[in-house]
Amino acid sequence: WPNCDHNCNFACNGGFGTAALAFAEQDEELAKRVIDASIKGIEGAMESYGDNGGWDESITYWKYGTQYLYQYLQAIDSATGVDYGYMDIPSIGNTSLFPMYMSTKNGVIGYGDGDPHSLLSINESSYAAKKLKDKGYLNLRIHQIDDWDMPVRVEDLLFYTPDGYEKETDWDLDAYFDTTETLSFKGSWIDP
Repeated sequence: WPNCDHNCNFACNGGFGTAALAFAEQDEELAKRVIDASIKGIEGAMESYGDNGGWDESITYWKYGTQYLYQYLQAIDSATGVDYGYMDIPSIGNTSLFPMYMSTKNGVIGYGDGDPHSLLSINESSYAAKKLKDKGYLNLRIHQIDDWDMPVRVEDLLFYTPDGYEKETDWDLDAYFDTTETLSFKGSWIDP
């Protein structure tokens, strides 16, 4: 898993890296070695996101890996003030769009062995909204909470920005994800 190209990479490297941040004051040298190794490790799996943030193993696996990736990026950014520029990489910065396009109030667009009946709470979008300064992510997350009865998560509170909430976003209603060869056509962001 240290250098694999699937979602377990983010879970394992992100977990070890986050743990190292927690004990960095007790053993700075060991923490630095673990963090350096985990950063190097996640970079290989980042290539698995398509240019526009798609994930080939289905939305369920996207969620599993991306939640750990974003949690790690949030932790390291918060603890050190360094974000390594990962959110500036189009595939990483755009990956929060993938579940937005692939989800509806009734479930997700399923393929592979993902569960088409699962509903995603896309709390990663709160971090993307803050880092990318794009209120569209926040608008859609709040829409999920208000209109789809999705639960509020701690990340929503940590990265919430009160300015500029609108019901609609100016993002395109249609999207193509190259990694998955999937298309999404929405009539509206409010009632997809």
